[in-house]
Order: sequence, then structure tokens, then C-alpha cells
Amino acid sequence: MSVMEELKAELLHMMQAIQYKPTPPTPEDEIIQGVCNALEVDYESLASKNRSDENVEARFIIFKLLREHTDLSLKSVGALFNRDHSTVTYGVSEFCDLFEIKDKLFMRKLEKVAEELPGMAFFNPKRYIRN
Repeated sequence: MSVMEELKAELLHMMQAIQYKPTPPTPEDEIIQGVCNALEVDYESLASKNRSDENVEARFIIFKLLREHTDLSLKSVGALFNRDHSTVTYGVSEFCDLFEIKDKLFMRKLEKVAEELPGMAFFNPKRYIRN
């Protein structure tokens, strides 16, 4: 057996010994994927410049959940969607406004998200009303 063949065999043996172990999804991934699934939007459109109501409100919900359930900074949350920190602050504020006035369409979206992400403490009204 040539040196090259021995190296190939050893490399193949090493590759078979290493089993692929996917990394578990991060809380950010779970939140983003859960909202996308619940509201039937895709991440690419949320990260684009698309300003349709569906995308905008989905971003508001994601921004709020990411701020509450992760340690991500405003800048980090914004970076996930090609936005700056002030856009995230605005989105969280708009979320609170829509929640406070009980906008029917928005509340239906929140119900869908709550079904998709049951572990998120989502419907504690005191958490979303500004003082």
C-alpha cells in the first residue's frame, strides 16, 4: 500500500469515527422560526427591505420576544434583520402600542405565535403596557 493510499484510508477511518452532531437551535433561532411558521412568512423576506404589514408586524413580534427571552442587545437583534438598534426600539414600542389597543388582527397573530411557541410567557398584559 502506498503512502497516499494509507493516508486516504486513515482519513476515511477518521471521518467515519467522527459522527456529525447537529448543534441544538439557539433561543433566537427558535423564536424566529416559530414566528415565521406561525405567521407563514420567511426569514429572507423579514431580513429584506420588504415593508408589507405581514413582515413588519412579524418583525415587531420577533423583536419583542428576542428582547424579553434572550440576552441579545438591540444592536444584535437588529443585525439579524439588517436593521439598526433604533429600528428595534421602534418595533418594540409599536408592539406595545398594538397590544395596548388590542388591535384585532395583531392579537390574532399573537395567538398563532403563542400556539407555535407555547414556552414563551407571551400573554401577560402587564408586560406589554407601558407606564
